[in-house]
This record gives sequence, structure tokens and C-alpha cells, in this order.
Amino acid sequence: TTREDGNGLLSYAGPRISSSAGCSTAGGTVTIFGRNFGPLGSANINSVTIRGVPCTNAQVVVVNTALTCEFGKGSGGPFDITLRISGEPDFNTGVAKYNYSVPLIFAITPLDAPPGSTVTITGDSFGEDIAQVAVSIGGIACESIAYLTNHTQLLCDTAFTTGADYEVLVTTDGLTSEPGIFSFSPPIVDTVQRAPAVGGTITITGNYFGPAPPSGVASPLVTVVILGSSSCLNPVVTVSETTLICTVQEQLTLANGGTFALADLEGDGFMDVVVSIGGQGSGVTGKDKFEFTPCIVTAVMPQSDVYYTDAVTIAGTNFGNAAGAYRVKVGASFFGLSYTSTVPDTEFTFGAPLTFGLALPLEVAVNGRVCTLNFGTTQLSYGPPVIFPGTSTSVDGPSTFGGIARIVGKGFGPVGSQNLMSVIINRLFPDGRTPCRDPNVTTANSVIKCLMPAGFGSGHNVTITLTTNQNSGTTGVFGFAYAPPYINYTIPSRQLRRGIPPAGPQYLYIFGKNFGSVNNLFAIRVELESAYVAGVPQTGFVCDD
Repeated sequence: TTREDGNGLLSYAGPRISSSAGCSTAGGTVTIFGRNFGPLGSANINSVTIRGVPCTNAQVVVVNTALTCEFGKGSGGPFDITLRISGEPDFNTGVAKYNYSVPLIFAITPLDAPPGSTVTITGDSFGEDIAQVAVSIGGIACESIAYLTNHTQLLCDTAFTTGADYEVLVTTDGLTSEPGIFSFSPPIVDTVQRAPAVGGTITITGNYFGPAPPSGVASPLVTVVILGSSSCLNPVVTVSETTLICTVQEQLTLANGGTFALADLEGDGFMDVVVSIGGQGSGVTGKDKFEFTPCIVTAVMPQSDVYYTDAVTIAGTNFGNAAGAYRVKVGASFFGLSYTSTVPDTEFTFGAPLTFGLALPLEVAVNGRVCTLNFGTTQLSYGPPVIFPGTSTSVDGPSTFGGIARIVGKGFGPVGSQNLMSVIINRLFPDGRTPCRDPNVTTANSVIKCLMPAGFGSGHNVTITLTTNQNSGTTGVFGFAYAPPYINYTIPSRQLRRGIPPAGPQYLYIFGKNFGSVNNLFAIRVELESAYVAGVPQTGFVCDD
């Protein structure tokens, strides 16, 4: 209505509350947001209350939309706000619009600590009623909490657990903070038990391994144990914080179907151990702390009179079961031929390599790690050369003009002349001991060829001597023969008659090879095996002269 004077009345809309920013639990400035708060200052503000308690010193700080006031200590929410400006109420728009500030975490000291330690959490809005406060680390409540300073500092006794980068949450009267970050002290590895080559259960001692679970129950924290490149299976903490057990896998390299790298096992055989609890690793504390029990050689059979390709047996302990893991070195640089595991973990065989000699140093290694050799097992001796009877006779012998002799046997060593001191032929005639010149092993271990001077006959003794002074002994008795005589044709070839006086003897000319020289006429015998006289078979006869 315009009333009688023609003038009307205009009323501005009252304040409306949209939200608020609470103060610390220790009390402080509250900011209330909304609209229709009027101009800057406090002149138009009639009253502000929070949960029925006046919020003092109210003033508009942003025209129409924001005001501040001072409120006392407390915690929690939501609480109702009431606001009256220029006599106009907020029409209940402030119902449940106020909360005290959520807890704020500024610092955690220390940032990492052993399980069960006391840590200090510094921040704000922690309240002053400890019964209204809860603190958790990684979802696990602190064993106990207390105020160091009301509202701003809390003491938390951590649980007996472990792990890294856990969220720290403070809840005050139902309001929860943004997370802080805390890590328990990482696990430390002190000692690691050895394991046999076949694997088995080992014990690891140290600290900060976390709680031991009840028997038959898995550890509550994810526990991983790595030995070199291999996982130690089924890790379980058996004594809280300090002791765990796990199962070592068999000492096999990846190449032999196992889980270890060759670098883990060769050399000194020590490898790094890493224990991870709740995602937190033990770092360098486990460096070089695990090894398999070293292999030990207790017997070598045979240990003497060994020949190329012979099977030699190695007995002992901690060999494992993988033939591919074995290596035997004989002498300076000769390695075993083939390997076979004959008794798991305690015995294997290898083929003797191509070499020769006495008291050759022996080295046995498993996965590149050299075994300990007990007294009496440190050397291997090869046998003396052996000449096989009859193999250097007949057509294998050189011509009676001389030539290349071929001697067959074993124990002659590698191809070449470096193994041979001499080859001596003890000829029955004409001149006794005769060197077979330029001896040379032409087929490894088994064939020697050398150059013989002119001669004849069979049944000559042969002696081979190696540079180790080992010789063939009696194996070469009657072991050498020149090539036998060979007849091409005779003149006459038939109707040979006995000599009848006065006509005298009839000469028979025999042509061929390997008849020797005039010096060996005394050793030549020519015999006609049979003859016919007047059609009647007779015994043979010998040519004279």
C-alpha cells in the first residue's frame, strides 16, 4: 500500500547462511559464508551464535557474503549457527552448518621408528579431551595416546608392526585429519643359516621383522625373503621382531632348471639377503650373508693309472643333483668330459680329459664354487703308455727299406710330439736299440707314428717313454714288425726240377718287395710248400743258398 502520503515501505531480504569455516579446537576466528550480510563492519549485526553460544566481535569482512567472529574452544560438529542482521533472522539456514576445524598434522617425529616406539604428532585441533581423540598408523590404532600439549601435540605409542609409508590419521570428536606419512624402521638382517645343496629350512635373525603369528597361521604382514636371485619360500616370523624361517630352494642355476643365477653361486658363494616386511626391505644389512654349505671331496676313484675317457668317481658332500653344475679341472687347464650324478648330493662321475702325467693337481667345483679337497684327494695320476699287442705288425709295419711305423695303444697324450721323449725299437738284428725318429702322436691318446731305418723281421720289442719318464714297460714286447715279404712273380713259374748231377741245381728267381738286403740273407728262408714227382704228391723242400 502507498498509505495516505503516497509513500510505501521496502524491506531487504534477511541473511542466509551457506557454510562456515570452523576455528581450532582451542578457539579462534570463525568465518561464516552466505548472502545478504550487508556492508562491511559490525554496525548491522545484531547477533551470531553457534550451538547457542555467542560468537563475539562479529563483523562483515566481504560485503554481503562473509563475516567473521571469535568463538571459544570445543570440538566436533555439526552445530547450528544463528545470525540476525538489521533485525532480520537467517530463517534456519544455519542449521548444522558449523564444525570445528578438522585435525591438522604438521609434523611427525621421528618419521621412522622401531615398532612400539613413541612418536610425537604436531599439528592443530587435537582438542583437550583425550577420550575424544583416536590416532591410527596404517589402519592400526596406537597402543596408547596422550597430550604433550592440548590441541597441538599428541604422543602415540605405535603398535608392534612394521612397514613403510603408512598413513597417519588423527580423529578428534568424529572429525578426521588429512593423512600424514610414517614408516616403521626397516628390517635388519644379522645372521643367516647355511643350507645344504639340496635346499631346506633356514633361520634368519635380525630385528623389526614384525609380530610372530599363532602356529599354523601366516604372518599378518606380507613377508618376502630373497637370497641372491632366488626366493626363500614360505617365510614365517617365529620370534616376534627378531627371528624368521623360510625354505631355501635347491642349489640349481637357471640354466639347470633352478632359481639361482650363476653369479649367486660361483666364486666365494656368498649372496645378498633381502628381507621385506610390509613392503619395506632390509637394504644392505644382509649383504653377503647367505651361502650354501660348501662342497667337500672325500674320495677320488681311481686316483692313479687313469686314461683318457675313463670314468672317475668323485665322492663327498653338498654336490647337489645337477650334472651340469659340476666341473673338474685336471692339471693346469684340462676339464672333465662328461658328468653324471650317480648318488644325489654325494657322488658323481666324470670322463678323464685328454692329458697325461703324474700327480696332476685336481680341482672340483660345483656351480663355479671350488670344493674343499680332503687330504689324499688333491691329485690325479695318468697311467703309463700301453702298446696293444699285434697292432704294429703285419702290413702296418714299414718297408724293409725303412719308413713310417705306426704304433697303436693308449696313454700317449694329446696330438703332437711334446708328450714324447722317445720311441725305441729293440731290434733282434742287426743292431739292437734303434730310435724310431721324429715320433709324433697323430691320433690323440692312441696312435704314434715315427720314422724307422731299413731293417727286417718281426718280434721286435718297442718301448715308448713320455716326458714324465713313464714308459710302456713290457706291453711292447714283440710289438713291432717290418712289413712281411711280398712275392709278385717267379722265374720260372713252373716245371722247376730238382738239380740232377751233372746238370747241377736249377735257380729260382723270386721278384717282390720287403726282402731286405744282402745283410740279412742269413735270415731268409725260401720253401716250396709242395711238389709232384711222377704225379705223386711229395713234401716240400727248401731252396739252398
